[in-house]
Amino acid sequence: MIHNILQVLAKDLNTFLQMRFQSSEDIVLLSELVNNADGSFAVAGENKMVCTLMNVEQERLHANSPMGAKAMINPPFNLNLHVLFSAFYNPANYLEALKVLSYTIGFFQSKPLFTPANTPNLDPGVDKITIELANTNVKDQSSMWTAIGAKHMPCALFKIRMLSISAERMLE
Repeated sequence: MIHNILQVLAKDLNTFLQMRFQSSEDIVLLSELVNNADGSFAVAGENKMVCTLMNVEQERLHANSPMGAKAMINPPFNLNLHVLFSAFYNPANYLEALKVLSYTIGFFQSKPLFTPANTPNLDPGVDKITIELANTNVKDQSSMWTAIGAKHMPCALFKIRMLSISAERMLE
């Protein structure tokens, strides 16, 4: 389910940016930034918005939901995903990197709720997901870029809320 959601978000954002920049090339890539084996960039080419899963956390507010009334099943894991959108641009195109970052933020500001009604390719098991900009301070961002193994680039971290994952296994 995580893979479907990130693919759908990247595709929707890509379509939006292609229209804004009047481009037929893919602008958004779903990828790691750095190849951990040798430390090189995992992105081929440049001038791309790279979508990277940074963290998966359990939504604790709904962690102790009651079990189903008719069958003894485990409650689903309600997850939040932290997804980084990084403008991977040549330093000579820094203003373009800031522009694509601004449009990316604007896209999610204008469409903070993804449902099967407004996003047909969304996994059928997903009722809705919401997206919000995650506030990070300079220290946390520095730690994040160190963990990634790359130098800072224009970016925004978003929190995708309430993805429910359940194997729907019966308890004995």
